[in-house]
Amino acid sequence: MEDQNGAVHRLTRHLLWTSKETLEQSLLPLPVGLNREFITKHKYILGIFAPSKEFLKVTAYFLDSSEVAKVTFVFDKIDDDIVKRVSLVIKEVPKSPIHVSGFCMMRDKYVYELYLKGTKADAAKIVAVVQKHASSFQTRIEEIRLKELSGAREARVAGRAKPPSRARQAKP
Repeated sequence: MEDQNGAVHRLTRHLLWTSKETLEQSLLPLPVGLNREFITKHKYILGIFAPSKEFLKVTAYFLDSSEVAKVTFVFDKIDDDIVKRVSLVIKEVPKSPIHVSGFCMMRDKYVYELYLKGTKADAAKIVAVVQKHASSFQTRIEEIRLKELSGAREARVAGRAKPPSRARQAKP
């Protein structure tokens, strides 16, 4: 969804990758003492990246399926009643959401993002339920596709190459 100036309303960015790539290529720094068995029993990792002026919040969700959809709701106006109704509807979703942003103001609009396990069709059902309880909003549904991170390994390895020693350089 774009506003009058063509700017896209988006609070977060996302990336979905296999946990195998993280373990084999160390592409996601993992906390010391994290149980490797926990990670290996999940096949995928969904990373949610929420940028701010002063920080980048990164949240990693370990998943067993690569079927993930994102719904973005954009409201022109909200009030306490709309916030309550939308929150209650989302709370009652049969497949519990992976991640919700809550309402955030962006470019004079109120944006609410929801990531869920499932397909675009599953997300469309949620939108239909929200439409019964709140009106006057726009939505965008995205299917989050699996991304292979193999190119990052070559970049990481290349970044470790040592520059030639000054002692070995030919003198004029």
